[in-house]
Amino acid sequence: MDIHTSARTVFAGQTLTTTGVYQLVAYPDAHFTNWARTLGFTDKPVIELAQFHTTEHMEATLLKWMHRIISQQKSFSVVTDGFGALPSRRIFMRIANQQPFAQLAASLQVLDQYLKSYGCAPSKLIQQPLLALTSPLPPAAFEQLAAQYVNKVAQPFFELSTVTLIRKEHALDKGKQVSVFGLQTL
Repeated sequence: MDIHTSARTVFAGQTLTTTGVYQLVAYPDAHFTNWARTLGFTDKPVIELAQFHTTEHMEATLLKWMHRIISQQKSFSVVTDGFGALPSRRIFMRIANQQPFAQLAASLQVLDQYLKSYGCAPSKLIQQPLLALTSPLPPAAFEQLAAQYVNKVAQPFFELSTVTLIRKEHALDKGKQVSVFGLQTL
């Protein structure tokens, strides 16, 4: 289902309309972000972890489930492993340690099943995420950055102790922060 299209959903005996997408993301710490800026990347680096299609009427339930699931996850180091480029004209860094992300995606499966039971579209649970350093770039800027970074090796790391839920009304919407969830600290 395209997020520009509304879908009819039945929740608690009411027919509701899907109004957008909830996106779960992780942001690197300030040290990593400043390092990326010294390389010329001006966008805020981000790791997309999951997308959920639901209604605003289900937001409170979504938040409760996510808090319960995410608060059981332990904080961890995110180790990067060099640069890459996507066909969507984005520059990214590969993540070397994918296991904590796969565990989070597996834990979120129960939430996906719950949402589907109310007629919501399947969730996108990302088990092998990338650390995006840019939003989609114009072709010339993309070609220049890709040529400069794609074969470079760098392995900076950061501690991930929170994830953020963002609500988007449509695909081009930057979104609004709904909640920040803390992971268990070690």
